[in-house]
Amino acid sequence: MRFRTQVKILEKAEALLDERGIEVQPVALKFLVPWFGGASIEDEGDECMARRWATLLANAAAGEGGNEVLPSYAAILSELTSREAELVEWLYRPYVDKGLQSPKRDGRGVEEILHSMGLAGDLPAFIVVAENAMRLGLCDRAWRSEGANLGGAGADMHHAYERLLPTQFGLAFVRACTVPPLASTSTS
Repeated sequence: MRFRTQVKILEKAEALLDERGIEVQPVALKFLVPWFGGASIEDEGDECMARRWATLLANAAAGEGGNEVLPSYAAILSELTSREAELVEWLYRPYVDKGLQSPKRDGRGVEEILHSMGLAGDLPAFIVVAENAMRLGLCDRAWRSEGANLGGAGADMHHAYERLLPTQFGLAFVRACTVPPLASTSTS
């Protein structure tokens, strides 16, 4: 089953590179070894995670023609659930779509995230998802200063931090899991 999953994702990465007209470049073993390990244990039916693994590999294989890929990205992706990866993508989508090189530190409000992610009413689930993304350096939080009980239960935590903030590292990670740009065509 692991081999079948790897082959399926490899084929997706190859198709992405072919569609984009990008010539495959050598990929460092330091990236490939954790990539194969992480991609092979992904749930076979999770197409969104398979797409993320395929685009990560496609960017690594695109070399200078793709989005930069650090060796740590495979390990990070292997530690994300589909829901966590969706949160991180959602947080950075405006920056990626606009081609911004640095994220603004304005972030997204917790209430907006809860609603958009379908987590309204499930604050404990949101906190776990957000805390894992923060642990991996993919986002940060803005704390409220007015009388928040920082050592309290989940409800207190919700009131303690009000926004998730983007990080430069998180933006670079999301770019690496985003379809590489079209190969440039030169006319002479």
